[in-house]
Amino acid sequence: MSASPPLGYSLRQTPESRSDTYTYQVADKAVSITKSAIQGFLDSFLNPKGANRGYLGATISPEGLQYVTELTYDDEMKADPNKRKTYLAKFFQENTGRLPSILIIDGGIEDGDPGINALDEGIGFRNQWRAKSVYLVKVGLSILVASYSEEDTSTLSGTIFFILTQLVDAIKAHVIRLPKTKWEVRLPLSGVTAAQMANVSVEGDVKSQIWTRTIDIKVDFESIIEFQAPIVKFTLPAIGIVATSEGGPIPTFLNLSPNQKIPLGQDFTLLIQNMQLKHSLGISDPSIALISSEPPWYIQPRRQGTVLLYLFDSTLPTGQNPATGKKNNLVLDIPFKVTL
Repeated sequence: MSASPPLGYSLRQTPESRSDTYTYQVADKAVSITKSAIQGFLDSFLNPKGANRGYLGATISPEGLQYVTELTYDDEMKADPNKRKTYLAKFFQENTGRLPSILIIDGGIEDGDPGINALDEGIGFRNQWRAKSVYLVKVGLSILVASYSEEDTSTLSGTIFFILTQLVDAIKAHVIRLPKTKWEVRLPLSGVTAAQMANVSVEGDVKSQIWTRTIDIKVDFESIIEFQAPIVKFTLPAIGIVATSEGGPIPTFLNLSPNQKIPLGQDFTLLIQNMQLKHSLGISDPSIALISSEPPWYIQPRRQGTVLLYLFDSTLPTGQNPATGKKNNLVLDIPFKVTL
């Protein structure tokens, strides 16, 4: 997400603590949470005691205001022509065919684009790799409005359409979140569509009709999830150090071969088997690379060039061999290259 979100949007809330986030993992509940959020949001307009009821009352007709969600069974028995019980449900079984009603139907889900990388943070701690990642999906919803009257369906669906378009934009209510939750539902800034009305005969009654209209929206569901995994431990070959000044096999370099290229800018750790106290290392040209004088042994590249790594044996005679020009106590010399 960008540092400056679009108008009507806000940046996500980060968890107060890691343990708090682990307690509220909601990735598999994205659709049901989104439907519940939309249900509560619409109820805040349709319920006369809702937080957003005042905005609706100031902008729509008296006919639209008659559809309310707070009436109980006893209230419905009273003769009140100005109020009609409206069933607002997020699942089919919550409605059971009662009309007029507003039913929130799952219209599909697709992966969202959190930016360059969904991973916000990754650290290693106590042999565990812990990461914080953004979970962003786009949830499609179809809000079905149904009643026994063409006029009622037209008015009620027009009210819902007005809430999700003009009214939401006017009061900047695109973001839905609840206290102490680690998710956020964002209503679209545009793209809300209302389908043509349809009607179907009531089963067993050819004269009665059910009139319906669907309003399709696509909302963003975003949460921050955390997960952890054990860090894989890599076991390096053994580096033998024999506490003796004579005898023993010649040391073997496990990760350095003749004419090998070593990149400039980072130290190169040497893995050596059978290194003994009598042995020491040297470099033919210290301006190209340096070598550590004691374990752990590593080469420090300094500039590009070709250089020799020397292995000396202190138990051998000192001096220089006149035939070869090499020191008598030189056991091995391995050429390598420092490159970019």
